[in-house]
Amino acid sequence: MNNPRISLCMIVKNEEDVIAHCLRSTRTAADEWIVVDTGSTDRTVEIAQNEGATVYSREWLNDFAASRNESIELATGEWILVLDADETLEEGQGEMLRQLVADAADADGFFVRIMNYIGTDSKQANSSVSASLRLFRNKPAYRYAGRIHEQIVQPILTAHPQARLIYSSLQLNHGGYLPEVVQKKNKVQRNLELLHKELENTDNESFHRYNLGIEYMRMGDFEHGLEQLRSSKAAADWTLTSFGHVVIIREAHCLQVLERWEEAIQLCEMAVQRLTDFPDLFFVLGRIYYHLHNWSAARNAFRQALAIGEAPPQYTSISGAGTYGACFHLGKTCEQLRDYDGAVQHYANALKLNPTLLSPFLRLIGLLAHLHDAEEVTAKLGQLFQLESAKTWWSIALSYYQLGLYEQAVAILRSREMPTEKKEDRSLLLLRCRFLIDGVLNEDEDTQEVQRAAPLNQTHTLQKSFYQALVQNDDKLAKLWLTRLEDRKNSSQKNTANYRSEKTLPDLPHVSITSFGNNPSAEVDAPSELILNFFAYLVQDQGKHVLPLDLPPSAYEAFWSELHFLYTLAVSEHLFALQAQVQAYWRSLLTLLPNPVERLKGRYQLIKTVHVRIYQIIQSGRDNLEYASIWNDVKLKLMTLIDDLLLEGAF
Repeated sequence: MNNPRISLCMIVKNEEDVIAHCLRSTRTAADEWIVVDTGSTDRTVEIAQNEGATVYSREWLNDFAASRNESIELATGEWILVLDADETLEEGQGEMLRQLVADAADADGFFVRIMNYIGTDSKQANSSVSASLRLFRNKPAYRYAGRIHEQIVQPILTAHPQARLIYSSLQLNHGGYLPEVVQKKNKVQRNLELLHKELENTDNESFHRYNLGIEYMRMGDFEHGLEQLRSSKAAADWTLTSFGHVVIIREAHCLQVLERWEEAIQLCEMAVQRLTDFPDLFFVLGRIYYHLHNWSAARNAFRQALAIGEAPPQYTSISGAGTYGACFHLGKTCEQLRDYDGAVQHYANALKLNPTLLSPFLRLIGLLAHLHDAEEVTAKLGQLFQLESAKTWWSIALSYYQLGLYEQAVAILRSREMPTEKKEDRSLLLLRCRFLIDGVLNEDEDTQEVQRAAPLNQTHTLQKSFYQALVQNDDKLAKLWLTRLEDRKNSSQKNTANYRSEKTLPDLPHVSITSFGNNPSAEVDAPSELILNFFAYLVQDQGKHVLPLDLPPSAYEAFWSELHFLYTLAVSEHLFALQAQVQAYWRSLLTLLPNPVERLKGRYQLIKTVHVRIYQIIQSGRDNLEYASIWNDVKLKLMTLIDDLLLEGAF
């Protein structure tokens, strides 16, 4: 089989927080790693070299295309793969990429899916999916053009009009336009300066006006953003440009923020006549009608979005606009129309399309509890989802736990078969549920019950004793059990020697962070190390706590789960000092995680933990309040805000 050589080409400057993640994600995809550094003053060059990249230092000429092309000139591969430092190749897709290239006898390039984590206000989605040509043949005529928002497609088609460019299922995850990243690197000001220079001498005014509009929106200047977007439409027929559909969506967002609702409706109604296969337009239109309490019109718009389904690959699309997002909003709209059976079905459909969503489950459980007796809720779920697999029952138990329905979670964990690989997770989840139900465990009853349902391993047994000491406010005993946990970890962990750099967590004295190099044995033990560091902070006044940063996603998932549990336990047991400690540690850690996508996930978990409690308070509000009409109006607005916040993590 043909195995063409693949060169990863990057241009970077001051990317020490993310470049290791980027390079590691392509380890199985590329044969050489070319990094052109344009003036880093941090550890970017050192880290890239440690990861196996060949680094070249070049002067920054305020021209992205020129730097891109310089990196390509240095490559020796037959194919070029282009990534930015704040992007990562989706886990496990290295071999898929190689297979695409090996089978591409007549292809000139491949579009990949870019999952853009953009971070916006509550009126907009948290991520979007777009297509970008990032994998193409290394031919002298195939070079980038454009000082900013550089393009490769048109140069390829100009050099070879019959070039075959194929859409693929490869995915890059991009976190470079999360708000804190944009602010830290002053991207908006840089982009504005370069775009204004381009406008001085360009034959593509429409494209640059569109990008100016985006930058003004990032600044929060929606008036000027709207002005530039409309100038883009005036400079060229938006229906004939590849980015025209995005101009319309962004213009609609500006109008929503500016509360110019009728203009937004007119714009979307006009655009849907031309872009009949673009679900995002109907999705945005539905949200506008929902905001205006025009329930019937909102339902029709969401139905049209759902009928289209996922957007074709040539569109930049809001995640879930034609699938789970449309289903969820249809459910909300049906609730307003008092079509409760319809709402239940739409929420169930949203969960079938994306089982990780919390908002549909929150609303689904609330509706089922309203329509049925408590003991019938699980049976109704079984009917909706045709619950047959152990994996599905595990998801239901975990969802009950996340919603604070601990008795129901325990009932499922006791009575239903769970996946074999979730055996230890099951025991830990059951243990946590018993703590959250009873507070201090009764050793003769609760502990024996947990052991019968799902025997605890040695580590979980020690954790149980540590939790017990925290609930009893016995710091001396908690320190003892922490020492036992540390001994347990040290006995199984191999010594590793890796490069490290330390930072101090803000507002947390004596705590520092270490970055570890690539070492499989270290990664296996890293989650325990991360959790134990947190435990140590809770019970120790002095001493340094070293936290590994470069961990696999599973390590952080386990850590967020631990934080969620201890925060919830502190709230339920009125342990105010513990609650404050968990919150402070959580928020401080989020400021220093180098991977922006992991920061987003951690922030989502924090939002979810706090807002599930708000949801429970709202849902338990009495219907016969003296100011019921005012409360119901506020309740609708609050629930919409919470839905938006909780959905962000799934986008």
